[in-house]
Amino acid sequence: VTAIRYSPDGQMLISGHENGALQLRATSGALQNVLNGHDGGIVDVAASPDGQLVASIGGDKRTILQSSDGSDVNELEVALARANTVDFSPDGDQLAVGFWEKLELWPMTDTDAGPTLVKDLEPSISLAYFAPDGESLLVAMSNTGLAQSALMRVDPTDSAVVQTLHPSVPAHRQPRQRADCNRRQRECTALVRGVRHRCEESGNCRRDRHGVRP
Repeated sequence: VTAIRYSPDGQMLISGHENGALQLRATSGALQNVLNGHDGGIVDVAASPDGQLVASIGGDKRTILQSSDGSDVNELEVALARANTVDFSPDGDQLAVGFWEKLELWPMTDTDAGPTLVKDLEPSISLAYFAPDGESLLVAMSNTGLAQSALMRVDPTDSAVVQTLHPSVPAHRQPRQRADCNRRQRECTALVRGVRHRCEESGNCRRDRHGVRP
């Protein structure tokens, strides 16, 4: 299993598999249908609010929209890069498809019209999901500007970024500071985590045994 998702009404469980198959199950676990169309493993899946449509993206770089009974299959796009994320808007009017370098919003009323691209997003899109009220789309970026991860809040009505958040790095994950030894003055010129260090004969800094803080 490479992807899983409940339908918005909670009545269907969708699982994507390495062989490209989509299994649709009732909440009891009973298998209802198996959908095909991908030549590689499934990356992400989503169901429309009414459970009538299933969208999937795969390692074959294809985005497929099909009815849950398998009677209608529509290949939206074959991309140059693999898509990472797919999600329906709560009203079912839009389908967000996120690739590494772009985020597309497809109109479900007329997929032949093609997608609208979200503006001002840099490459590194990893996730994109609609808010429960459909008023915004939250996009996760794995690498922006100064090699920072970021969350972008997008207005799906005009496909524009309205807010950028840079999650702080937990203290235990912050890179260690390095204390340098000033050999002439025989003292360390930096503090590591607020603790003073002293010079050794080797020229390396070692934490003061008393852990003196300035």
